[in-house]
Amino acid sequence: MISMKLGVSPQTNRGLTLLEFLVVVAVLVVLFAMFIPDHHVRQKAEQINCLNNLKQTGLAYRIWAEDNSVQCVPNSSLVTLLQQTGLATNRLAIP
Repeated sequence: MISMKLGVSPQTNRGLTLLEFLVVVAVLVVLFAMFIPDHHVRQKAEQINCLNNLKQTGLAYRIWAEDNSVQCVPNSSLVTLLQQTGLATNRLAIP
């Protein structure tokens, strides 16, 4: 009798409506997109990581050379790579 007063039907097994199903699917798609990055994004992150490692290696070599009073000998392939990637600027001295 209480269910009649609240306007709730006595049936309790009504299933999902189409709208509820679409909302669940949309939430799952958003979660999937958040946790599975795009291949392009992953490739760009690896490229940035590689360039950062290259820069850090060059800086470490330059600091070591300055500490030990050794003149740096430029590596032509390194210079070419830095120029192609845009890292060879006046602020980043090429060893």
